[in-house]
Amino acid sequence: MSVEAVAAVLARHDHVSVVPHQQADADALGSAIGLATTVAADADTVLPDGLAQGGRRLADGLDVTLTDVDSWTPPSDTVVVAVDTPSTARLPGLDVGTVDAPLVVIDHHEPGDLSALATAEYRSTAAGATAALVPTVAAALDRPLPPTGAIGLAVGLYADTQGLAGAAKSELQCFGECVATAGSRAGEIPPLLRSRSPGFSRRMAGVKGVVRADGFRAGETLALVTTVGGEQSAVATALRSAGADYAFVVSDRDAETWVVGRSREETAPLQSVLDPLVERFGGQSGGHPEAAVAKLQTTETEAVRAAVRDHLATVLDESLTELS
Repeated sequence: MSVEAVAAVLARHDHVSVVPHQQADADALGSAIGLATTVAADADTVLPDGLAQGGRRLADGLDVTLTDVDSWTPPSDTVVVAVDTPSTARLPGLDVGTVDAPLVVIDHHEPGDLSALATAEYRSTAAGATAALVPTVAAALDRPLPPTGAIGLAVGLYADTQGLAGAAKSELQCFGECVATAGSRAGEIPPLLRSRSPGFSRRMAGVKGVVRADGFRAGETLALVTTVGGEQSAVATALRSAGADYAFVVSDRDAETWVVGRSREETAPLQSVLDPLVERFGGQSGGHPEAAVAKLQTTETEAVRAAVRDHLATVLDESLTELS
């Protein structure tokens, strides 16, 4: 199904109920806000199970009205739009199969059971964020993005592409257009891209990442590989600052495993390590030679860590020795 099919369904209804996944992060909530503020119909944003830190920061910063699913009654002639989730498991408290309303799905993950339930679906697994898809829906509806929606989409896109390090060229353009659309409110965006206490939280994450890292060397080339739960970009930067020529941060992200990489300018491009991971585990990668990310379709983080070491050894054409 296509974006045109999604737009056709949305245009036929007087109300739109936008539902991000449970513990909505910045991409999920930003996509929901972007869509809810853009459609011509009345709209509400329904939370199935609270907000993650990035989503809470965005909600507080934009002062938007959110409805808990426990207190939500589907309005007449509504269409339910699930954003940034492929599965019913990520919508606790909302039985989409029993809601008397058509279902639309807008998502950038691999398809799940929501696809079979959807009246229309716009999915692009090549997109770095669901927020990158919403402007295309707005264009298909012939609706301009309002400043609030543009801010939400910019923050969501930034968050899910690792601070734009993993963004494709079109997504960088999309981010710039959202900033421009925010107009006089563009100054609201930078504070929403950071934690309320960025200094301590990032330093803490960096220290944990270094302490937990496995170190390797091949000649005079040093590599550090670690696993963390958040602040992946900050941790990768901390590993580089600790002296690593290559830094790889592995993290569990829902049904995926992400590998964030950083390297020195004169080293081999990170894609030479990350692309084989995509070939092995499935998924996608993007970014630049010295700053990139791979989003892998696996939850086996230890297998990914081992594969990072193996592929780096292949790239360096030299076996890696563990640092003691």
